[in-house]
Amino acid sequence: MSADNTYGKMFADDRGTFFDMIGPGKERPFEPKRMYVCENFSKDTIRGFHYHDIEQKLFTCVKGAILFQLIPMNKGNALEWSKSGRRTLYTEAERIVLYPGTSLHIPAKYANAWKPLTDDAILVGCSSTTIKESVNDDIRIDPHIVAWTVEDR
Repeated sequence: MSADNTYGKMFADDRGTFFDMIGPGKERPFEPKRMYVCENFSKDTIRGFHYHDIEQKLFTCVKGAILFQLIPMNKGNALEWSKSGRRTLYTEAERIVLYPGTSLHIPAKYANAWKPLTDDAILVGCSSTTIKESVNDDIRIDPHIVAWTVEDR
């Protein structure tokens, strides 16, 4: 899985930027039933670490930078994994950084969470389900089972 900037197109000129989230670009992985904007009050806030058996999401970074962590899951192992500790899950998590104009499609059965890397990070999300449809499809996992620090390279 990787960040992708082909779900929409960012335009820039001397006035600033304009991001068309729907197109032109490749076909969306699903027809969105809802859209929302996320902005944290602190870079230390972690959002998520849950997954859905049915719901899919498409996230687009519109400002700043955002670290996502994803783990392929199934309903049978979520509770077992959430009790297994950092070491097991950290090696299993995929880390992806979104920056303005990049998108990330999260299929069903992928545990996911995100944390802003910049104070000004803004994320727009699209979901394949309504809130009512997603309530009984939500499996929560402790977000601290993976490391959220940025490693020097």
